[in-house]
Amino acid sequence: QSFEDIALWIYNFLRASSLGPILFIAVYTIRPIVLFPGSLMTFMWGALFGPIFWILYTVLAGTASAIFAYFLWMVFGKKLLSDTQWWIIGTLKGQLDNEPFMSVLMTRLLFFPFDIVNYACWFLKANFPKFTLATFVGIIPGTSVFVLAGAAFYGQEITSLSQAIQNVDTKLLLAAAWLFIVITVFAKLLRKFKR
Repeated sequence: QSFEDIALWIYNFLRASSLGPILFIAVYTIRPIVLFPGSLMTFMWGALFGPIFWILYTVLAGTASAIFAYFLWMVFGKKLLSDTQWWIIGTLKGQLDNEPFMSVLMTRLLFFPFDIVNYACWFLKANFPKFTLATFVGIIPGTSVFVLAGAAFYGQEITSLSQAIQNVDTKLLLAAAWLFIVITVFAKLLRKFKR
């Protein structure tokens, strides 16, 4: 099945359940097993439950997912990464030794591939408490972008991606786009300042 088919199935299943938020956190946490994109799950949160409580559920789910992926590396190891993704590990290596918190924070603010950073941090033996705290803090801005974008579809019965686009709330999509730009500019300025 395509990611769209899987996303629609998860969306409809969680929407129909009274335990939706709890199931969402559980599915989000174990999502790295099948390499399902975290950004799509975060977007789905906004469409399912709206922007209310996004910080409570989605950031907790994202942090739990990062911790899970961090330790998943022990089981699957190097088989999960392609040659291109090894570049991210090489880039992080020196930075993690000197400033683990800031290095992980910057990868989160600059929207580096979420699971690859998790695997790389375990492989490079990043300080676990600093990794967890930087992940928790660093995913708040990015999570808000995806949840806002997803909330543009909140309240709709979604049967396909094309159908969902017809009834989108463009104000929330524009807010998400502006927030994305602000976060990216802030992260680049912070990175430049830290040098």
